[in-house]
Amino acid sequence: MIINSLGGIPAGSSWTVPKAIPAEFIPDESCYAALCHRQTDHQSQIWIPGKKYENHSLIIYSSLETTDVSTRISGIVSWIY
Repeated sequence: MIINSLGGIPAGSSWTVPKAIPAEFIPDESCYAALCHRQTDHQSQIWIPGKKYENHSLIIYSSLETTDVSTRISGIVSWIY
């Protein structure tokens, strides 16, 4: 999954990706993965639910305000399913 210049998330808040991942692509175990805020040393995170969860939506957590282009969220995440 590629996240490129995601904005509009307030600092300390989260955003649920509108479309859930199909069950066959969900990993066995839930996990968090690191993303980054552009041009900073701050991290954001993505929650990837495991197969035992009914809700297969990804959730992205922001540590900084992302309205400025320079602090938007980017990253590449992959997992075994």
